[in-house]
Amino acid sequence: MKLVSVIIPTCDRPLLVVRAIQSVLRQSYSDREIIVIDDASAGDTQQQVAACAGDRVRYIRLEARSGANAARNRGIAEAKGDFIAFLDDDDTWEPDKLAEQVRALSETGPALCYTGKNVINAKGERCGYSFHPPRYSDHCRSIMHTNFIGSTSSVIMPAWCFAGVGLFDERLSAFQDYDLYIRFLKTYRVVGINKPLVRYLEDAHTGKTTLNAEKCVASARYLLAKYRAESHYRLLMRALVIIFIRRSLRAPRFGVDVMRALLLPKTA
Repeated sequence: MKLVSVIIPTCDRPLLVVRAIQSVLRQSYSDREIIVIDDASAGDTQQQVAACAGDRVRYIRLEARSGANAARNRGIAEAKGDFIAFLDDDDTWEPDKLAEQVRALSETGPALCYTGKNVINAKGERCGYSFHPPRYSDHCRSIMHTNFIGSTSSVIMPAWCFAGVGLFDERLSAFQDYDLYIRFLKTYRVVGINKPLVRYLEDAHTGKTTLNAEKCVASARYLLAKYRAESHYRLLMRALVIIFIRRSLRAPRFGVDVMRALLLPKTA
């Protein structure tokens, strides 16, 4: 069996990360390692993780707050697996998630594999399902058209691919997953599993970086500058505009803050 390294970044959410770990321990695919990267939590995260999983989890604490990108990159550096999978601390997996993805990758060769996800509200109720296939046979064009892959919690990929693709860009405070997917799909393909193998806690994601207008605007500017020479640049521009419109409709204050941020001088 191929070893899967599961990387879980966390910060000051011990109860959530314990729940995430438990969902990995319940996986039917047993050849795995769990790496929790604690982004300088102030509370008792280490004690909670130890009580939950003991030596079944490799716990690494960053001494200074560095952000989710740096935490994931540290996890990649520490990983020993043939495959890398990511799990946000506020999400969980269904028991067959890893088994189905490893099986899919064994059939397709080097690729990024993602799954569908059930969207869960704060009451633990399912309030939606999300899965989007690539729009075009050219998967690079598809990802520039829209981030159809979505949350990193659904993603698994061969570990060796990072040597050529690169790690998460730590200069991005938003759209970091989108950026990684664009770089990955310039070289490799994607395979999707249209099943609800991830439970995505919507309320836990709301009101954080995804709705921080200043960070989103700065990251969008950076992303557009980074890929300006790409043939599908206009598709990326359109995709980002749609993201901002949708978030503004969901949270009108975000739209107001975006307009304010757009009037600020551009920063590096």
